[in-house]
Amino acid sequence: MTANAAAVNYAVLQREVARQLGWDRTPANWSSIQTLDFTDILASGLRQFYYPVGIAGEKKSHAWSFLYPLAEFELSAAYTDGTITIASGVVTGSGTVFPTWADQGDLWVDQGRYTVASRDSDTQLTLDDTTVAAAAGSGYTLRRHYYDLPDDFGGMVSDGFTYRRDEQFHLPDITIVSERDIRQIDRAFNNDIYPSIAALIPIPPTATQSSRWKVTFYPLAETQYFVEYRYEAIPPVIDATDDYPYGATEHGETIIASCLDMAEQKIKGSYDLHQGFLERLTQSVMHDRRSYSVHTLGFGVKSRGLQNEMGSLRSYREDTPYGNLQTSFNPN
Repeated sequence: MTANAAAVNYAVLQREVARQLGWDRTPANWSSIQTLDFTDILASGLRQFYYPVGIAGEKKSHAWSFLYPLAEFELSAAYTDGTITIASGVVTGSGTVFPTWADQGDLWVDQGRYTVASRDSDTQLTLDDTTVAAAAGSGYTLRRHYYDLPDDFGGMVSDGFTYRRDEQFHLPDITIVSERDIRQIDRAFNNDIYPSIAALIPIPPTATQSSRWKVTFYPLAETQYFVEYRYEAIPPVIDATDDYPYGATEHGETIIASCLDMAEQKIKGSYDLHQGFLERLTQSVMHDRRSYSVHTLGFGVKSRGLQNEMGSLRSYREDTPYGNLQTSFNPN
């Protein structure tokens, strides 16, 4: 699907900031300091838009509808093709094409369960336990243990996952529990034949990647299922490759106003454009509430007592008279 021509993107924001600050309109001609300054301006401008301060006259800041997407992923079926040999924790397959998710799985062989450290090739795995051995021609089962959640995942909106409606059974929701609960239940006998609970687990940041999240289910899936869920997105900073910010079409002018405001603040120490940003922000908030409160979040959105899919978000979406929205600003 092609992008909407009216959407604001990375290149547009570069040109707008350059025009405001009197820089060369061609970013390739910028100095290294200007390039670094733009990176800081862009990050601050997007943060100011995505997570705005509460508008005067309101109790809470606005929660954008577009930051609560519906997502889907596949629960992988267990893999049993071919046979294996294990020597010093190295698994060699015969007639196997180990799935790409193998390093997120557990290998079950000879009544033992072992975590996979790496998928080395279609026919080789390495286990975390390098003492494991198994005779040639051994049968096995490889079950997926973990699933990475989207890079922009910032938390669940609802309290669980739902099976997609075209699954072969009318399966109940998958309830979120603690990771400790999963470990405890995993040690007990359980007759469930499909995943019924799940736990979210944080992935610590590395030198090249920020902190993320993964999810595990119990019991582990034996056949393929598709599940759906709604989550709170934490948008990444855009660049020349991933160049469209969230809300880029409907709220494009507000995003530009936020970035120009931050350009003035950071480079000139001026708040002259902040009032203009607040006025644009007010219009965007009004549009988001008018267009998406009921149709996107449901009729129960104004009720604090109704337990609906949007959970804690519902308290942010209560109607506030537009006359209460004020845009006055005093930097002092």
